[in-house]
Amino acid sequence: MQPQTSNEAYYKQVVTALGIGTLFFLLFLLLISGAVAAMSFLLAVLPLPSVAAKLIYQLIYGALYLAAFLCPIPIMKGLTRARGLPWQAVRTERGVSRYLPLIVLGGITVILAQSYLNAGLVSFFDFDSLFDSTLPSTEGKMTGLDLLLSLLVMAAVPAFCEEFLFRGAILGNLLPFGRGTAVLVSALAFGLMHQNPAQFLYAFGAGILLGTVYERTGSIWNCVALHFCNNATSVLATALPQWLGEETGTVVMLILDAVLVVLGLIAIVFLTRRSSRKPDVRDGAFGRSLPQADGYAAYRVEPARSVRLLLTSPFGVFLIACAVMGILTMLMLLLAGSVV
Repeated sequence: MQPQTSNEAYYKQVVTALGIGTLFFLLFLLLISGAVAAMSFLLAVLPLPSVAAKLIYQLIYGALYLAAFLCPIPIMKGLTRARGLPWQAVRTERGVSRYLPLIVLGGITVILAQSYLNAGLVSFFDFDSLFDSTLPSTEGKMTGLDLLLSLLVMAAVPAFCEEFLFRGAILGNLLPFGRGTAVLVSALAFGLMHQNPAQFLYAFGAGILLGTVYERTGSIWNCVALHFCNNATSVLATALPQWLGEETGTVVMLILDAVLVVLGLIAIVFLTRRSSRKPDVRDGAFGRSLPQADGYAAYRVEPARSVRLLLTSPFGVFLIACAVMGILTMLMLLLAGSVV
């Protein structure tokens, strides 16, 4: 067995600490699934007005979801510091970029393109029923309260807690080993975390984009804003056909998508040209200026070794567990569909 270099030993300790935290995250998700099932049963048997039951369910679900993503962060931090290693805190000190509207327009355009590509692949491989089965169902026409609750639970809460865990904690603490490593590993974890093969490429691509925004801007708030706006557009895409009628709502969404793409492409061109002219003055992972080269790493680990060390750590167990659970979910849904 090839002996580890000091950089490799450091990398292995970091991914071990992060990996243990992600395994706790999986445990929290399982516990929350049980709690949500119990809550659904109780709300069904209690004599509560439907509006009150809906409000209680959504608020408690949102709080549990928030806790599942945020609780692993102090675990990761404690394990990292217990090994005598520096913890890279989530970058919250900087506010949003003055170019945030352009970042959001360009980012949503890229994610929208990924969603169409993903939908095409899902349709090509005949996974449409699998994809539909994993989407949240809505009974009846969406009301104003439904819209507000959906924006809170499906847009605001995930945007905040998912960014803090995957970009802030995981990506941030992998940055010393290279920008590419940090962005790709965090995006892979983000994609597999959804445990849905039909959504993996979409989530993986979104993870790369969000990771790049975090690394380039040095602020978690830009990622939170982009994530929220993207999820909010999905919520509105569900609401408009219900409010305006299926045909009218679909036409309105296509027009909005077209306008968004035009504005997004303009934003992408502007940001790309500005980035190419601006000297690189970003802070490094340890507070010093990083060189211009994107391949820079304060603690370089060879790619093949980094993959091996990652997969043989608790982080690798997390990735494999998510992949296996996603495949099992797909098989069960496909089997259920064939039986029906």
